[in-house]
Amino acid sequence: MRKLVAMILCSLVVVLSSPVQAEEAKAKKKWTNEAELSFVDTSGNSETSTFAAKNLLKIKFTDKLEGEWDIAALKSQITDKTTDRNELTAER
Repeated sequence: MRKLVAMILCSLVVVLSSPVQAEEAKAKKKWTNEAELSFVDTSGNSETSTFAAKNLLKIKFTDKLEGEWDIAALKSQITDKTTDRNELTAER
């Protein structure tokens, strides 16, 4: 009788631990993604606007093999509103 109870308890432990192991396996991420977005707009003697975007995608194929895909873009625009002349003098 004790052997039967012990076998039933062992079977229950094995059966109940299987979903926990399956959840842990699902928790491992195969890929990650990081994205950045930036916009800067300034004004004064000149107007400047800058737009930047960046994305980093990492994929883990196996424990030893991993790939990365990095994309970045930058757009900048400057409009000069200076009303006087710029002069440079130097002494010799």
